[in-house]
Amino acid sequence: MNYTAYRLYLYPFEPLHFGYGGQRGNVLPTLPYIPGRALRGALAGWANKNGILPDTGSEFMKIFGEMTTPGADAYTVSFPFCYLNGMPPAPLSLFEVKGGGGHPRHMPLRQNTYRLAWRRKSWASFDPADYVLDFLCRDEWPAEIEEYNLQPLKQAVVEDGKLYPAHSPATLLRAAHDEDTGRVGEGGESGGLHAEEVLPRAEVTGRSPFSEHFYSGDLVFDGDNKRLASLFKALNDASQPFRDAKNEYDWKQAGRRNLVFLGRRLTPAAVFVSETVKPDVPECQPGDTRVTLTFTSDARTADRNTNPHPFSPSLWQSCPGLAGAEKIRCFSARASTNGAVHVPGTSFSPLGTVPVLQAGSCVYLEKAKLEVINELAWKGFMGTGGDTRNGFGRFIVNDSVHKIDMEQGA
Repeated sequence: MNYTAYRLYLYPFEPLHFGYGGQRGNVLPTLPYIPGRALRGALAGWANKNGILPDTGSEFMKIFGEMTTPGADAYTVSFPFCYLNGMPPAPLSLFEVKGGGGHPRHMPLRQNTYRLAWRRKSWASFDPADYVLDFLCRDEWPAEIEEYNLQPLKQAVVEDGKLYPAHSPATLLRAAHDEDTGRVGEGGESGGLHAEEVLPRAEVTGRSPFSEHFYSGDLVFDGDNKRLASLFKALNDASQPFRDAKNEYDWKQAGRRNLVFLGRRLTPAAVFVSETVKPDVPECQPGDTRVTLTFTSDARTADRNTNPHPFSPSLWQSCPGLAGAEKIRCFSARASTNGAVHVPGTSFSPLGTVPVLQAGSCVYLEKAKLEVINELAWKGFMGTGGDTRNGFGRFIVNDSVHKIDMEQGA
């Protein structure tokens, strides 16, 4: 299959909320990203609103409807999780040395980066700047380190091997919530205020790594499908007038053809796409059988009732190159996801609560067939497991994040 991908940018004009789970006390939590299901509904509305694909046609539902729609399997497309500034969660294999630099949230960024201590170092010459240890790339486990106290590195995001502090959701007070739906801002008789977590809207705040707030992800589809190619080319064409020489967008001037509405509350956002992108394919030696993977989005199994945690290679046998692989080490976490999607012309469709492997989970596999490394990289770009249309199951074959030396191994 000829996969094609666009880098997608979203600039919301208002704060965002994508609920998951039940209300916690008087606070409704939000997902820390724009889920693929919300993007699917938003782009469906965009295609219909701009007369590119009417919602009454069968092709519309094959592209934007559920995978159970007859003929939908002929329209391979993956709507991504969109993270703030395009930075996914840091790998769960990262641990920090207490007193070796402090939590990145509480420390000024050192040259806008925290170096990953991905190679074994001499403890006698420990550099406090390298206080983050990646145990997917080391010989020992965290429990085997006796010289220093370690703790998992949390609330951090990663970009090209550089760590940054994650952005904390803000909390806003909302109107009384509806007891039947558990949603705020829908009336109710209690008359009280409730708090709601929100993600920041697009803005420019200064010169920090998060000086400009936007959301980004990679939209992947079957480039041989002419309908899909023409649909997303139209979105790309609409982005051209707003792109400058630095490949930045004048999102405040976005017009109708660059406007989408996200989530149940239809939060307006400017949308743009850049030129075609490709997944990073790390170098490896012919005949090598070692590979490490890090999930950049939550992952589901094909059977929604099967819990993907703890990680087992047998659950991902459909991935090229992983058949027969054995797990050597794994750092993973389990979570759950729920929500709903609204596609124009259809009813509001709840997705239900499903167990997932949390984004940031990573694994070192032995006996993988790395002669298909390029195909494996594209599979990770597209997603594996269940509900890949909504962006679940994306992973990277590690090189730039963990800086694995594939020739020498972990």
